[in-house]
Order: sequence, then C-alpha cells, then structure tokens
Amino acid sequence: MPKKAVNVKPSAKKKKSLGEGKAVETTLEKSVATAKLKITQVKSFIGRKGGQELSLRALGLGRIGKSRVLLDVPETRGLVDRVKHLVTIEVV
Repeated sequence: MPKKAVNVKPSAKKKKSLGEGKAVETTLEKSVATAKLKITQVKSFIGRKGGQELSLRALGLGRIGKSRVLLDVPETRGLVDRVKHLVTIEVV
C-alpha cells in the first residue's frame, strides 16, 4: 500500500482569535438546556474498575453522601451512565 503524503502549510491553517472562541463558547452556553441534575453518590467505588473511579471524580464525587448539581448535557449523562449503580439522580 502506498502511503499518502499529507502536507499542510502553516499559512493554510485557519487561525482563531480569542474573541471568536469566546463568542462561540458563550453562544453554546446559552443554547444548553437549563435542566440540571442532582447526582448523589450512594455506594463506594472500592473494588470497582479504575474507569468508574475516574468518572466519579470527574463528576466531583468521591465520598458516599456527597452531592453535586450539574447541567444536564450529554457529557454529564455519559459519565453518570458509567456509574449509575453507584449514584442516584434527581432532575432539579
């Protein structure tokens, strides 16, 4: 199989100014649904796979009984789905 050569000149790349990035970020924040989830850890992650512990840490949990209120976005839902047997979820 012949290798494909990919040459991209630095001048051909698009550059974003900080102002553009901030404007895009603000529009995304405004378009996100205002629904929130209250996530409470009810079981320990001891003896679980490492990915589950990391998911709990990413959600801001780590102790039984600790709660966090987070935005209901796909990223949060994905993390919660990995540890749904260790947490309870309430829609706020």
